[in-house]
Amino acid sequence: MASQEKKKSIIFNQTPDSKGETTPARYDIKALEYSKDNRVDVQEKLKMGAFSTRTILFDPFNCYYEVVTPNARQKEGSLKLAGKELPRLNPEFNQTGANKEFSRTTYHLLDKGTLPTGDTTQQISKSTKENFEYKNILNQSIMRYNQLFSLKSTVTIPGDFSLHAGDVVYCDAKQLSENDEEINREYGGLYIIADLCHYISPKETYTKLNLVRDSIGRTGNHTSRNIPL
Repeated sequence: MASQEKKKSIIFNQTPDSKGETTPARYDIKALEYSKDNRVDVQEKLKMGAFSTRTILFDPFNCYYEVVTPNARQKEGSLKLAGKELPRLNPEFNQTGANKEFSRTTYHLLDKGTLPTGDTTQQISKSTKENFEYKNILNQSIMRYNQLFSLKSTVTIPGDFSLHAGDVVYCDAKQLSENDEEINREYGGLYIIADLCHYISPKETYTKLNLVRDSIGRTGNHTSRNIPL
């Protein structure tokens, strides 16, 4: 999802909006409110297998047995991250001993021959084929879904009905420093809209976005123009 083209660029800098007149150059929207909740709940992430989930597969027809233990760190280079890298957990939380390579285990019977399509001949030929590839799909989907909710930001912007859940936006905010113009390079960057809501009244229209992503570190550019970060 993070590989899609960003739809809008948002900036929050704690200055009056002035009906869009004070929006910094090359940003589409100036946020009215901004907050972030980037505390990774390590215990919850490990419980859900966000970084390593062991899957034990068994085929009751031929007694085939396999243990698959993928690790997010090993595949980090092939993932399309929203930021620079996945969060680094405190090594104090690492397990030791025989179970150190995973934090969650799932068990599955291989799904073969369940409601195959086609006529009788075709159904018989498909009776030994897997209907769902747990080995190649399940673990990755578990890890990626839980990784996407590692960092969360909430912004309120003037009403914008062109945005939808699942869209990618670029969100920047100023960091707390002596230089008030410095962009936060740890939490700024691409985000996926997890959900949104619109507030409409006779006088005002606002859109509130809950933004999530899987990694830290600002990458890419808030504009399509080739300018330095």
